[in-house]
Amino acid sequence: SIYWLKKAIEKGNSDAMIELGNAYYRGYGGNTQTNFAEAQKYWQMAANKNNSLGFFNLGVFYLNGQGVKKNIPEV
Repeated sequence: SIYWLKKAIEKGNSDAMIELGNAYYRGYGGNTQTNFAEAQKYWQMAANKNNSLGFFNLGVFYLNGQGVKKNIPEV
């Protein structure tokens, strides 16, 4: 499925970017290793295409400090 997601991404499909980011976030293909940097990369690509899930997933990354520096603004 990774192959087809990458093909869809080449065509600019932001939903495929989200799904591939999710796959890297959770680990895929029986691989339990997560890759937060790759997840962030694909979610950022989706956000750049104004995909709301891309923005949401990146926000959760920053809130939790997963793969990025934790950033909780003072209120």
